[in-house]
Amino acid sequence: MEATRRDAMLSYKSRPEFYRRLYRVILRVVFVNSFVLAALCALTVYLGFYGFKPEHYFTTSPSGKIIELKYHAVPVFAQPLESQQSNAPAPAQAPEPVQPATVTQPPPPAPPAPNGQPAQ
Repeated sequence: MEATRRDAMLSYKSRPEFYRRLYRVILRVVFVNSFVLAALCALTVYLGFYGFKPEHYFTTSPSGKIIELKYHAVPVFAQPLESQQSNAPAPAQAPEPVQPATVTQPPPPAPPAPNGQPAQ
């Protein structure tokens, strides 16, 4: 009976050390995972800004033809992107400008007569 009591006391005394070791292991795992997550986030941002840039862009026309667009590393704002095949209709002529309407003012009312009668 004395041996089991001693084992129980040793077990009771070593219990905080067991939990302390387990806490340290979990803490190491959390730190390693956080560094891996930070590295993956940095890699994702880097690849998003400086990663693979395609050399060819394609679009489809309303009739279903595949059209290759020209790629510009720096956008050219003075000219729109041009395609190798242009199926766009010619622009229509601009409508004639509309003349502004002239506003006529009504004549001012006649001043009243000095004797109180309305003016004619």
